[in-house]
Amino acid sequence: MSPNKKDNNIKLNHNSNLSVSDELKKLHDLKESGVLTQEEFDFQKSKLLNH
Repeated sequence: MSPNKKDNNIKLNHNSNLSVSDELKKLHDLKESGVLTQEEFDFQKSKLLNH
């Protein structure tokens, strides 16, 4: 993968003790800090909720 291309498969730790709400909070914080775009946040949220 080229260094300029964003990876849309953010690794969320599904095997830990984090609840879905904890993971959503983590995604929200990444979006608010500018790490994720709204589109990336929505994509990851959908993956998490449909897991």
